Amino acid sequence: MVSPDSIVPNFSNPQSLNRYTYVLNSPLNFSDPTGHNPICNNDGSICSDGAYDDGKLDRRGDTARYKQSQIDSLIKFYNGPAPDAYAVGSTVSGSIGIPLVSVNGVVGGETVFNSESQEITRFWIIGYGFSGGLVDTNVFNPDNLEALAENGPHPYPQFSVAASLYGASIYNIDENWEYRGKFEASSATVAHGLGVTGGRGQTPNDDELVKPYSEYGGLVVGEGLSVDASQVWYIPVVTYDWGQRTISLPIIPYLVEVFQSQE
Repeated sequence: MVSPDSIVPNFSNPQSLNRYTYVLNSPLNFSDPTGHNPICNNDGSICSDGAYDDGKLDRRGDTARYKQSQIDSLIKFYNGPAPDAYAVGSTVSGSIGIPLVSVNGVVGGETVFNSESQEITRFWIIGYGFSGGLVDTNVFNPDNLEALAENGPHPYPQFSVAASLYGASIYNIDENWEYRGKFEASSATVAHGLGVTGGRGQTPNDDELVKPYSEYGGLVVGEGLSVDASQVWYIPVVTYDWGQRTISLPIIPYLVEVFQSQE
């Protein structure tokens, strides 16, 4: 009697969706005694089925964990994702440009609380980007909007500063170390003295299922209405592990990693 595999090992590979096929229709290359993962016949290890960029690894270098993380992430997608960590942060940004287009820079700090890994990590934030909208303009005053509609934007650049305090939910990380590095962020802000801001940041990893990302919202002190697109770097400075009661300085291996990547 033929029986189907008990699970679908990889939702992204159409070959694995048919649970009655044996090792992705490739019995000369693989074996599968459990029906859960193809086994390389040459060394007996769990190996790539061709859908993972020739043995693509997860963030810890484990092919099997990468596959399982895809399944877990897909389940989260259907059930609704739950944050892996939470953060609070503050930033100061400055922008220069005409009212409709400007360039900006941002610096700040963020503290990440991860109950799963029992870590608290302080990150430095630095980045730059572009803004579109009415920068340094009171959008709640109809006279300002009427003047802009009649006269158009003025030709000379303006400089504006804004400060924000926000909270964030972080997804697809096991340890706070995985939150380091470059993020691509998009956000929207509306303020007249005091206002609100919110957005999303994610790593440029091409795998949507496992890439770390964050969603944030908070208060901002500034003026105007804008939509921003930025590149931001999260630099881990110090971590407190309350399970082990230890303090570490992840900024050191982070800087080593950065220097090695430039070689």
